[in-house]
Amino acid sequence: MIKNEIKFGSFTQNESKDYSDILDREISREFLYTYKQKSHLKFGDKYQLDLLGYDNKSGCDVEFLTFNATDSFKRGGFRIPKRKEHYWNGSELRDGKNGKWRNQYQNYLVEYIQLFDDRKKLLFYNPTIIKKYIDNITYLNTQGWEEKNKYFINLPYDMAKNDVQYYIRNEYGGWELQTL
Repeated sequence: MIKNEIKFGSFTQNESKDYSDILDREISREFLYTYKQKSHLKFGDKYQLDLLGYDNKSGCDVEFLTFNATDSFKRGGFRIPKRKEHYWNGSELRDGKNGKWRNQYQNYLVEYIQLFDDRKKLLFYNPTIIKKYIDNITYLNTQGWEEKNKYFINLPYDMAKNDVQYYIRNEYGGWELQTL
């Protein structure tokens, strides 16, 4: 299987470790440059923030979803993996494999993008809406994931749908804002 060719369904934890998100980062950086006037983003390292601002105080994390996010989130709320909460919770320390370590993103302004439907659709989250629901945690009993990775920041659909922006790629390669 080609790294960016995804089967229907969701990743297992092992599949996600082998996944290359370079295409997702490229698409997201182009989107942010064109539609959000963010011309200062560079790629972060594999286990860092996906896109970093040259000012070292901003960036964007990117996630590729293998399911229809709009249908799923209408039923259960918008979901962001809890393991990413350090981008928005403002804490000085974060948990790591070997204990606690300094949260370098403590004072960052971090946006979030979820790509889905073969990267033809995306959801854009500004940090304000994520911070509003940072403590609203939900559990999903998903197969193939360690227990600690089954927790998600949950943004209630009806309360957040006016703040989360939904875009669809048009026939010319541009993005068009849609109503959720």
